[in-house]
Amino acid sequence: MNLPLEAWMVGDAGLLPFPGHFALRVEGRHAAMAIVGRVGADADLTEAFAASRRLAAVLSTAAAGPWADTDRHGLVRRAWQLLAELPGPRLGPMEGADLSLLLLAEDVRGMCVAGVGLAGVWALFGDQYRSLAAPGHPLLCAPGRPDSLPGVLTLDHPTRRVVGTPAHLEPVLPPVEALAARCGHRDEAGGAP
Repeated sequence: MNLPLEAWMVGDAGLLPFPGHFALRVEGRHAAMAIVGRVGADADLTEAFAASRRLAAVLSTAAAGPWADTDRHGLVRRAWQLLAELPGPRLGPMEGADLSLLLLAEDVRGMCVAGVGLAGVWALFGDQYRSLAAPGHPLLCAPGRPDSLPGVLTLDHPTRRVVGTPAHLEPVLPPVEALAARCGHRDEAGGAP
């Protein structure tokens, strides 16, 4: 766990690309997780902001208490549990049916990716992005809170960043020179540091 983890999500084209978007990092004693998501984005800006902040606040507790000692799989599992326990109305007018979520977790044994509501997912390996899932892969699924615990994709090689495209967008990674801005990171380049 020597590089900070980053999970990025592509925003919509247009003047308001990020309603309902949030990003955070959770750290336990033995594992860390980067989380990015989008919820309530079709609501008015105030509702979208409130729904995304409520969800981010809840997910930020994934490594609280006894969960601080868990591994990467435990952090991912805890995030899904917290999401399942959250009352639907707290997630905006669609009660979370529009949720897109991407998780990147790491411990000393490796890394894994999980998510819901994604059209495409890429990881930065060296200085290039590679797709992590072909069409039909379980990681690429409809938006909304999952009915059961989603699986995880174990990465064979470490990465510091994953990028997801929410399900309502085409599964296309923006050009590297525009990627950071399309994901709300205006002061950095989209490629390798």
